[in-house]
Amino acid sequence: MIPRRFLIGLPGLFLAAWMAAGQTLPAPLVIVLIGPPASGKSTQAGYLNKKYKLPIISIEELVAERMGEDAKGQDLHRGDPAISGMLREHLRVSDYRHGFVLDGYPATREQAGFLDELVQEMELPRPIVVQIHVKDQVSHERSAKRGGPDDNPEIIAMRLREYHQEMDMLRSYYPEADIWTIDGTRPVRGVSATIRLLIEDRLE
Repeated sequence: MIPRRFLIGLPGLFLAAWMAAGQTLPAPLVIVLIGPPASGKSTQAGYLNKKYKLPIISIEELVAERMGEDAKGQDLHRGDPAISGMLREHLRVSDYRHGFVLDGYPATREQAGFLDELVQEMELPRPIVVQIHVKDQVSHERSAKRGGPDDNPEIIAMRLREYHQEMDMLRSYYPEADIWTIDGTRPVRGVSATIRLLIEDRLE
């Protein structure tokens, strides 16, 4: 198995060769995707969906679907126990036998334990965490350039606090081998290629 520290910094040409290989997943996979605002998390979730046909479950979108657009990101805190019930019901009515990418969950140790129970029930492997890391300053700078309605400094600062709290929880809950940290300041294709290499190395 290739050491994690080497995987994160592989040369671009080698990574590009892996991207072009067109390999598919030989086994189911559950990925918890986490990153601060403007880290490129949504872009990489889309890559995982396109490359491996892994469906994306966004907790923010799930809450909006169940409670209406007015509730999106507002009326239900991500640590609320009700979200676990929403996730269980969603997994029951959809086909996730090959795994999925989870965005925005778990946010607490209780939710992490609940997720472990769910994947065991579904006979899926224990989740792995992919952290797309950028410094807080970079997150603020990128958010300012996006200029969306939720990209003001106060909201970004709040989301960064939540992100760091959740990351601390994930580090305390999951073994180090189940957490992959990737430099999110690298080019998008390089980040995608590293994720692919990590996944395929894990499933060998």
